[in-house]
Amino acid sequence: MFEVIVMVFRRISLSKKVEKSRRLKVKVVHADLKSFNGTTRSTVIDEYKIDLATIFITSDGRYLVHDPPITEYELEAAEREAENLIFTIPDVISSKENGLQRILISAGISDDRIVYLLSREISGYSVLQPAIKDSYVEDIQIPGPDTPARIMHSIYGPLVSNIVFTDEELDKLVEKLVHLSGKSISVYQPMLSIRLPEGHRLTVTYKREIGHRGSSLTIRKFPERPWSITMMLLKETIDPIVAAWLMTLIEHRKAILVAGTMGTGKTSMINALANMIPERATIVTIEDTAELKLAHPYWIPLVTRDPVTLDERGSIGIFKLVKHALRLSADYIVIGEVRGEEAKIWANALLSGHGGITSFHAESPEA
Repeated sequence: MFEVIVMVFRRISLSKKVEKSRRLKVKVVHADLKSFNGTTRSTVIDEYKIDLATIFITSDGRYLVHDPPITEYELEAAEREAENLIFTIPDVISSKENGLQRILISAGISDDRIVYLLSREISGYSVLQPAIKDSYVEDIQIPGPDTPARIMHSIYGPLVSNIVFTDEELDKLVEKLVHLSGKSISVYQPMLSIRLPEGHRLTVTYKREIGHRGSSLTIRKFPERPWSITMMLLKETIDPIVAAWLMTLIEHRKAILVAGTMGTGKTSMINALANMIPERATIVTIEDTAELKLAHPYWIPLVTRDPVTLDERGSIGIFKLVKHALRLSADYIVIGEVRGEEAKIWANALLSGHGGITSFHAESPEA
């Protein structure tokens, strides 16, 4: 009898642990502004709102996210409410923030703070949401658990944030973001580079399969409006005479190879050049991860595919896609980046009358 009671007690304890581990956790961060009130060498040099969160930029290179104030009791109550709703939310609606907010409000959750925090936790980017929606943020990098996220700001450069994830939190965030992109990640396939619903590039590693520190995450953001040569002229990143010369080359279907090191704007330049192609031309773009955004009606975007079976079958690489593009009667073939045999196929395509643009990693034209 005593053994049966002990077994029942163990089962109840185990079920409580499982229930606790499955419970939705809403993560919030708050900026400790006491250290930045002028009494120290570091001060707040900029401040702006992103939804209900406030962003503080400090003189010592910090990007501080300050979520709306909320008590621990209110947070726990919100998590319990979300647990009752999370399995009744349709996938189609949960992928859209506004639709999810309407469901939460219709369920009797009227507090704007709770609606905001729950919607970003269920179908958004958790505490990374303000940085994702911040138009000044270009890159977000989390190299591992217990390490502050690094934010690349278009005005203030690289900044250290107050966003830190534990080992378990980072694993779950990676799983969720990959799921939002319609993909899956596992210990068998512990690394991915995919496109997020907003068009940003997500690169992740999962747990400790290929990195001893744990999961990692990098989000490279892209502007909502596609790059154009006009935007580059306004930002004075290209000379008007050079822009006119490039336009002439594209009109005559000449080959253009954009060379540069990492982060020099190769993809942005390709996007701007591709948007100068005549409107009625057929364009085929080929990429590892979809990054280009064209405004053309006759644009056929192709993306490589990873193996779909355990024995590495079903993969479709750039080489195959370039050969396939030749059968699509394309006027222009644009490859995000060439590294190997696909460069020969691309060059042969240009000799047969196709226009083409691609990029190559190099620190100079001579190199």
